[in-house]
Amino acid sequence: MKKGFTLIELLVVIAIIGILAAIIIANLGDARGRAKNASAIESLTSLRGVAELYSLDNGDYRKSTTPVDFAGSVCADPSISKILNSINTDLGGTTPVGSVSAGTRVICVVNASGSSYRMVMIPIGSTSSSGDKFCIDSSGFSGKIPNLGIGGNVHGAAVTGLQSCL
Repeated sequence: MKKGFTLIELLVVIAIIGILAAIIIANLGDARGRAKNASAIESLTSLRGVAELYSLDNGDYRKSTTPVDFAGSVCADPSISKILNSINTDLGGTTPVGSVSAGTRVICVVNASGSSYRMVMIPIGSTSSSGDKFCIDSSGFSGKIPNLGIGGNVHGAAVTGLQSCL
C-alpha cells in the first residue's frame, strides 16, 4: 500500500484553506471600515471646540453677510476645512467638502443667521440616502442620527431644513 495523500484529498484541503482565507479577508475589510469610521467620528467630534473658537473670534459661525456663502462660514475656515477634507478622503469621498456632489461624505451646514451649524458624516457602509449618519452641532449634540435631510445652507446652495442634528 502506498503512503501519502491522493489528489482528491489535497484538492479538498486546498479548497477548505481557500474558503477560510476568503472569510478572514472579508472580516478584515469590515474591520478596516469600522476603524476608519471610528477615526472619522473622533476627528469630527474634535472640531466642535475649533468651531466654538471660530464663533468667538467672528461673532457667529459665518463671516460673510451672505448666508449661503460657503467660503465665509465656519465650514471653510482653513483649520476646519482641512480636517473635514481629510475625513472626507479617508471615508472614500471623491469630491472636496464644499462641492455640491454625491461624492462628498462630510456635509457642513450653517444656518442663515450664522447662529448654529451642524456637521454630518456619512460613514462607510451608509449612503447619503440610507443608513445612519454621525452628526455634531452647535447645541453640543454628538451622535448617530437616522437618515434625515441635510437642511440649512449646504455648500453654497440654499436649502430649507433643520440646522441641528435632532
